[in-house]
Amino acid sequence: MLSYKTARDICFCYQQIIEGEKLLKKCNEHIEKNGSLAFKDGDRIAHLQLGIPTSLSGRSILQVDDELAMNMITKHIQDRKKKLEILNEISKSESGTMESEIDRYREIVINE
Repeated sequence: MLSYKTARDICFCYQQIIEGEKLLKKCNEHIEKNGSLAFKDGDRIAHLQLGIPTSLSGRSILQVDDELAMNMITKHIQDRKKKLEILNEISKSESGTMESEIDRYREIVINE
């Protein structure tokens, strides 16, 4: 049977791929419309940030380069797709275990 951990990891990979692709699309649309990924925030212009959130105090760098940000998002999507391929093989293995358990159960039921 497919393990909870494998199912959860597959779900997480799909979520990250979907969100990454949506973010990439929005970024591309924003660049086409505005020429960069800088966003107007009231009177000021907000640039991209890269941060590490923590419960006590987060750390971040400001004004991340547009190309670097896009490359990071693209790389993250690629990494999640590679992990999904590995998880697919793991799920096949786990499902194979399930099939053998089902076959064994069938033998028991038929022989009774």
